[in-house]
Amino acid sequence: PLLLLAGPGTGKTRTLTHRIAHLVEEQGVPPEACLPITFTRRAAEELRERLGALLGPDGARVPATTFHGLGLSILRAYPDLVAALRSGPTGAPPPSAALVSIAGDDERYQGEVMRLAPAPKFSPRQAPRGEL
Repeated sequence: PLLLLAGPGTGKTRTLTHRIAHLVEEQGVPPEACLPITFTRRAAEELRERLGALLGPDGARVPATTFHGLGLSILRAYPDLVAALRSGPTGAPPPSAALVSIAGDDERYQGEVMRLAPAPKFSPRQAPRGEL
């Protein structure tokens, strides 16, 4: 693991992409085994572009993503986990905010999370006491 924490314009992206290129080309690490994560889609796209320039076709095999994109990938890969989060330990649904917080502020991710695990419909008569 490597954490780069520095201000704007200090070379974080360059450092990360060159380290990944070194690991893939010199150390024989499979590109899929590297997981660069950033906060914004723009930064993730910049990572992908630079990795493509450094590694050629192998650059596309590095799964550069955002924290929210990674969370969504995990939810897609484990739909049973989404169902478990929806039903909660007692069978009562947790607040909708629980899954939306996984998606963050990005409406595209929120829509995908809600599509993967739509909230159960309850009428006041069906809802357990205190759960409405």
